[in-house]
Amino acid sequence: MKLTEIYNVCVSESKRKTDKMIPWVYYVMRPISILLTKPLLKTNITPVNVTFASMVATLIGFVLIGFGQETQTRLWGFFAFIVWGLLDCIDGNIARCKGLASTRGALWDATGGYMALTLMYFSVGIGAFNDTNALEFLDKYLYIVLGGLTAIMSIFPRLVMQKKKADGGTDTVKGVADKANYSITKIIALNVESAIGITQVILFLAIIFHFLNIFILCYFFINIVITVYTLYNLLK
Repeated sequence: MKLTEIYNVCVSESKRKTDKMIPWVYYVMRPISILLTKPLLKTNITPVNVTFASMVATLIGFVLIGFGQETQTRLWGFFAFIVWGLLDCIDGNIARCKGLASTRGALWDATGGYMALTLMYFSVGIGAFNDTNALEFLDKYLYIVLGGLTAIMSIFPRLVMQKKKADGGTDTVKGVADKANYSITKIIALNVESAIGITQVILFLAIIFHFLNIFILCYFFINIVITVYTLYNLLK
């Protein structure tokens, strides 16, 4: 298959619109994932194999960012999360191109996504504790707590949303999660909050300039706002 054919099969019109809302995904992650998908289609590698690999990349990123003692080590951890983001796209690409999409595969994919989202924030909290931050203003142990709380808040509203959907609240969930009707404010929030959005760019800068503590503090408050807003709309 040609790259354009892979793209057309893997990326629906609705997904393209969503991708365009997150420039990092549209211009960087998605094109690279399509490029890497092509040679993999000639192998016996399955989507679940790729998902497993993405989870390993997540664990590596967590350890290197959280417990690395040098900037270079943390940057390798950042790269591991980039690999996760690419593999998170590639597993779906292979599934669609080979007709291997399944409920089991979707479950593993969601598991890998939740795992990456939580461990990324937690790793930053631990990393801020271990790093020599450019600007120090809190007890360093608080960064670990903030990392853990941010990780929890990053998935808690999603779990409530899934429960609401399972109980028949499809219309309410669609109103909250339907990206097609997002306002400018929601699009900005989507870019900042998405694990493979501008968050990755900000994380890279935070590692380079030693402000992981500011990163986790900011994302703690951002996730508080997102959690409160989402729960209000789901539970009202």
